[in-house]
Amino acid sequence: MDIDYLLVIVSWLLVINMRNFKDPLTYALYLVELRDRSVGEVEEKMRRKKFGEKEIAEVISFLESKNFVNDQRFAERFVREKQELQHWGQYRIKSELKRKHISDELINEILSTQSDNTEIDAAREAADLWRRKNPNCPKEKIYQRLGAFLSRRGFSYDVVKEILNSDL
Repeated sequence: MDIDYLLVIVSWLLVINMRNFKDPLTYALYLVELRDRSVGEVEEKMRRKKFGEKEIAEVISFLESKNFVNDQRFAERFVREKQELQHWGQYRIKSELKRKHISDELINEILSTQSDNTEIDAAREAADLWRRKNPNCPKEKIYQRLGAFLSRRGFSYDVVKEILNSDL
C-alpha cells in the first residue's frame, strides 16, 4: 500500500463521517495523513479522544500491518530533519524522541549511527546561523551567548567547547 491509497481512504472516510471521528480507524488515518507519527503518538491522541484500549490496539495493529506507522522510519526521518534543517544536537533530539514515545533502544541505535562529524557540522551551522542573526553582539559576550545557544540546541559540552575554541 502506498500513501496515495491512504489518502483516498482517509478522504472517503472523512466525507462519510464529516470529521466527526467517532470511528477510531478514521481518526487514526486522519492523524497519519497529516504527518508521519510514532505508534506512541497515535495511541496517546486516541486515548485523549476517549477510545477504548481494545479499539486502540486493533487500530495500531492495522496501521502497523499496512506500514502506515513505523517507529524506525519515524525516528530516522526525525533525526535527519532535526540535524539537517534545524541544527539540533543529540541531547535535544533524544529528549524529543522520548516525548514522542520512541523506545530508548531504538533511539540509541539510530543516534549511534550518526558520526561525531555530523554533530560538529550541525553545531557549526547552528553557530553560523546565530552569528548571522546577532551581528552586533559585543565580542566579550559572544562566547557566553553562543555557548548558551548551542547548549539549548542540545549539543554536548565537548561539542560546544570545540566550536567556541575553533571559531572565536
